[in-house]
Amino acid sequence: MTENQSHQRRLLIYTDLDGTLLDHDSYDTSATAALRQNLKALGVPVVWNTSKTAAELEALRVALDHTDPYIVENGAALYFPDESTQQPKQTFGPGHDHIMNCLEGVKGRFRFKGFHDMTTAEVAAATGLAEPDAALAKQRQFSEPLTWQDSPAAMSDFLAAMADCGLTVLRGGRFVHILGNFNKATPMRWLNDYYANRWNAIVETIALGDSQNDIAMLQAADRAYLIRSPAHVPPQINGQANIRIAKGYGPNGWAEAISSEVHTLVTNDESPDETLTTSTQG
Repeated sequence: MTENQSHQRRLLIYTDLDGTLLDHDSYDTSATAALRQNLKALGVPVVWNTSKTAAELEALRVALDHTDPYIVENGAALYFPDESTQQPKQTFGPGHDHIMNCLEGVKGRFRFKGFHDMTTAEVAAATGLAEPDAALAKQRQFSEPLTWQDSPAAMSDFLAAMADCGLTVLRGGRFVHILGNFNKATPMRWLNDYYANRWNAIVETIALGDSQNDIAMLQAADRAYLIRSPAHVPPQINGQANIRIAKGYGPNGWAEAISSEVHTLVTNDESPDETLTTSTQG
């Protein structure tokens, strides 16, 4: 690094989708449109970090003009926008077949129902998605969402059974997710290093999420916001001074948080992607 580059700071934003960038019920995101366009013009990547599948994101990325990297299935795989959705840049855990084999082995002990066993209509009813979108949500590559139908006491035994299989149980806003030993922070570390090398700069991160499955992502960021949800209270996170609770709900809270954090974005005469510097609060 040159002396100037060694002190340059570049901003990277990670965001959950459902209940955060997208409204929990309507999936509307119009409240964030102006901010997203401003960030794009200034070369600030907004990395989607979601429980959704790569298949679900194809049409949504076109609709929202999203051209940055994206992370799917709660940290399972990282995709770059110029590469096929069938070939992730990096994967961080086992495939769906291994997960299904483990779940099949415990079906007699616990009561649950996964996306694999649901019809498209059932997934649509459980998620609020239209049936074509629900069909895309069923195209799991690295994880399996469940509706938990057993007792809270049985969950501790279920956690142990999944751990014996090398799997993790993650509770989200709507479902229990079965996945490998990774979380939404795992690909963040890889991508932070990637951008630090690409930009030859210090990367500063902001993260936004609303659910239990976002905690690792929020804890890994320099500054983070819990976005209020109409469906559940914010998850409890202790001892994290960098995590704040947004005043607004869903996309409105997202817009308020980003507006309050990013109060100056400065570019020089060169390409914004190569020269963006930031000044942030907190």
